[in-house]
Amino acid sequence: MFNTKNTQFLDYFYEGEHLCIYPWGHGLRVHDSFFDGMHNWALTEKSDFDSNFTVIYNADEATIVNGKNKAIVNKNGKITFYDKNKIILEEFWRERNFRKIKINNSQFLNQKENEYSSALKIKARDFSPNNKGSYEVAVRFEANDNERIYGMGQYQQSQLNLKGCKLELAQRNSQATVPFLISNYGYGLLWNNPGIGEVTFANNITEWKNIDTDCIDYWICAEDTPKEIISAYTNVTGHSPKMPKHALGLWQSKLRYRNQNEVISVAKHYHDLHIPLSVIVIDYFHWPKQGDFKFDKRYFPNPEKMVKDLKRLNVELMVSVWPNIDCTSENYNEMNEKGYLVRADNGKSITMTFHGNTTFFDTTNPKARRFVWNKIKRNYYQEGVKHFWLDEAEPEYSTYDFDNYRLHLGRNSQVGNIYPALYVKGFYEGEKKEGQHNPISLIRSA
Repeated sequence: MFNTKNTQFLDYFYEGEHLCIYPWGHGLRVHDSFFDGMHNWALTEKSDFDSNFTVIYNADEATIVNGKNKAIVNKNGKITFYDKNKIILEEFWRERNFRKIKINNSQFLNQKENEYSSALKIKARDFSPNNKGSYEVAVRFEANDNERIYGMGQYQQSQLNLKGCKLELAQRNSQATVPFLISNYGYGLLWNNPGIGEVTFANNITEWKNIDTDCIDYWICAEDTPKEIISAYTNVTGHSPKMPKHALGLWQSKLRYRNQNEVISVAKHYHDLHIPLSVIVIDYFHWPKQGDFKFDKRYFPNPEKMVKDLKRLNVELMVSVWPNIDCTSENYNEMNEKGYLVRADNGKSITMTFHGNTTFFDTTNPKARRFVWNKIKRNYYQEGVKHFWLDEAEPEYSTYDFDNYRLHLGRNSQVGNIYPALYVKGFYEGEKKEGQHNPISLIRSA
């Protein structure tokens, strides 16, 4: 049934399920759940919508219009999206599609034209209870034969057009999930859920899944060009700041510079060859133990002097930071006691074995982010290091057992894909608080 009194957004209830479609920026946000409350996740920015947006209810359907974007929900809950009057995306329903009509005081069952009527009993939006106290959800859309789909982040495959592909929605080393697509049908879609799942762009169906969540949440926008879709997308998710001029040149890195003298020697050689160098990067294991968050003074005895020497050559220094905390690190016991580490529900909380037994600090915990930043501030920032390469940001579990890890915000299967975004947030907020005008962070998997 429709809540016809609500004209701020399209409001639909059915058997405890609450479907809401909001005007959101230049697009529409769809949120469906059996629970109250809503997280914005990737939709972090307040973006004005069309002041002339409309919500109209009638007996059989409800319509919301926001600029070029229109969605119609029929009384059974099926959503169809339009760019003005052209269908761009519609939900996949396979149920008996009859409605009662009255002729001469007698009731008859009448099938609506141009819609499926099927005995399969497949709904477009499916909530299946799991053993975690939440749901495995699926959202299904009709497949378009000539559709081409682009985006979704970075995957180890050769296909540029994702039509026909099945993609895991999870961060791994060399796999960056950014669940936003652009279609040649003239729309963009953001799957606004940080949980683990998958999406299938098959020839007979498009299907999005999450294995552990309490809602369906996505944003869709129709525009005339890909550029306009990207503009609308960044208006609701955030704009990247302009890169500082000093960082627009050549960056030099290798695996890896062993000591302070080698770093200075390489920078001087560039200078002697009259090759302008903007940034030089000190990669991993320049620290005593993973999680110490400081230079190993045996090899980098005077970081402040190193930074000043590089600046005289017009070179900025960037250092690699890992989120790994070795069990023998000077910070491990305190972080473990305060609950700042990713935990395992089963077995020991060792999440990566690489040059030691390590776990990751919990970027979803604001206190953990501040703790780590304070270490970075003391041992790097106050020595003159202002740029950071936030590596291992997936994070790179030795075993990608997504169900077994628990974070401050919830199970990894619920929220794990937000880890890299909150990793960089901790550094960004820390540097801004110190007065850094335009911080630079090179972040993996975000």
